[in-house]
Amino acid sequence: MWIIYALLAALFWGMYAIAAKIISTSGYNIPSNISFFLIFAGIGIVAIVYFLFSAKNFDWKVKILGILILIVLLGYINLIIKKSIPETPLHIIAIGILSGILWGLGQMMGLFAFQNGGIASKAVPIFNSNTLIVVIVGIIFLKEAPAANMAEWIKFVTGIIGIILGGILLSK
Repeated sequence: MWIIYALLAALFWGMYAIAAKIISTSGYNIPSNISFFLIFAGIGIVAIVYFLFSAKNFDWKVKILGILILIVLLGYINLIIKKSIPETPLHIIAIGILSGILWGLGQMMGLFAFQNGGIASKAVPIFNSNTLIVVIVGIIFLKEAPAANMAEWIKFVTGIIGIILGGILLSK
């Protein structure tokens, strides 16, 4: 079961990187501190929601407090956005928050991998296959060419094969 969690961690972390790239280069000149804030807000949303659903030994008062904290966090996000980047389209802001949600989900899956028998020397190489996700999505959806000539393509493909083989060999 830990391998599934490790693969999900890689998927979420890979997609986080793509979302972070989109907000960083969207053309709306979002300052890096605001990009970081949006990402951090997404991480906070994952943490609070997970806590609310997993905390079985807390009474309803603690869960209500968690919901209130989430509402305050969302209100604070809205305030920061309106004051800092009022002209930014909602979908760019949503992608920024989504990038944090993806990172938070990746972190959660990584922890689940360890809690379900994964050992660092086997799970971490799988986590790091997130590079493959970034490369594939970057090429297909972002139209990023990883190489300009045949020699660079050979290096690129060799590197991809190395990542795949390394992940397989180290996870066995």
